[in-house]
Order: sequence, then structure tokens, then C-alpha cells
Amino acid sequence: MRVSLVASMIVNLFLIVDPIGLMPLFAAITRGEHAPGAPSHGPAAILVAFLVLAFFAVVWGRGPRVLDVSIAAVRIAGGILLFVIGLEMLYGRSRAPNDDVEEAEAERKDT
Repeated sequence: MRVSLVASMIVNLFLIVDPIGLMPLFAAITRGEHAPGAPSHGPAAILVAFLVLAFFAVVWGRGPRVLDVSIAAVRIAGGILLFVIGLEMLYGRSRAPNDDVEEAEAERKDT
């Protein structure tokens, strides 16, 4: 493999994972767990992220050929999905599973 290709892949992976942007989220989730003797979630998080990326790197090499899916089709589907999610965010709609339950409880309280 060419050095420029490997460097490009590493930079893209760093930008996709965004470890600097995820540090505050990780710190908020693990707040209070940094006491002496407390288990550390860092190595487990790194391992899971590596396994997910490795799985998709292996599957992506074989999956599209077996299913006869082109990269253009994946890009179009991703763009449509991103557009729909953006519209939902723009109009303030959410697809949380408890929305219907919360609405029914609010209606019941009003009556």
C-alpha cells in the first residue's frame, strides 16, 4: 500500500471517530467512576470501536460484490437518510419510542 493512501485513511478515520469531540461526552458518562479501584471503561470502549471498524472493513470488502451494490447506491441511500434526519431535526420531530406513551399520558391528565 502506498504511504499516501495509508495516511489518508488514518486522517479520515480520525475525522470520522472524532476523539477530541467525544471526550466531553465520555467524561460525562463516566463521571464519578474515576475513583481508585473503580473499573476503567476506556480500554473496553477502544476495543469495541476497533472491533466495529474491523468488522465493517472486512464485510465491506465482500458484501457489496455478493449483493451487487455499487458505491453510488450507498452514497445515494446515505444522502437520503441524512436528508430525512435533517428534516426531522429541523421541524423538531422525534421518533423516540416513548413519544406515543407520553402523549397518551398527557391527554389522560388533561381530561
